[in-house]
Amino acid sequence: MGPLIPFAISIAPEIARCLIGSSSERTAAAVADIAASLTGTKDEAAQQIALERDPELACQLRVELAKVAAQAQEDARTAETTLVSACLSDTANARTQLTQLAQARSPIAYGALVVSAIVLISFGTVMTLTLTRTIPTGSDTNPQRASRLIVSDGDISSELLGWLVRRISP
Repeated sequence: MGPLIPFAISIAPEIARCLIGSSSERTAAAVADIAASLTGTKDEAAQQIALERDPELACQLRVELAKVAAQAQEDARTAETTLVSACLSDTANARTQLTQLAQARSPIAYGALVVSAIVLISFGTVMTLTLTRTIPTGSDTNPQRASRLIVSDGDISSELLGWLVRRISP
């Protein structure tokens, strides 16, 4: 970006938003092309001098830069709309696929339900065990030592599994 860009921003501040991001090079090239067509020269220093001397030329540049900024904003809105549309389409496709799997009585359709049930039952079991167990009198109740024992032994999962088997077994 040459010395014309700060001048262009000073006369058309809305163009500054277009000079940031993925379209910055395209916008900078458009600014240079418009300035060259209005002033009749490719030299940016000469363009700036001509635009500073002729207010009518600067006004024409301001109008053209506003058109470029408006077009860039329109393109950004179109891209955002396309992205949102693609996301909604993807969601609709997933729902359609899940409906088709459920109609076909496929076990895959119930995967999320099964995982959620396992998580909730596990959470409830752990909470029940935690809240219903009592600490025997005279035992070491230091929580740091207890946490070291649980982490180091790894017996809590086997104890939980054994408790579940005893509860389920007739």
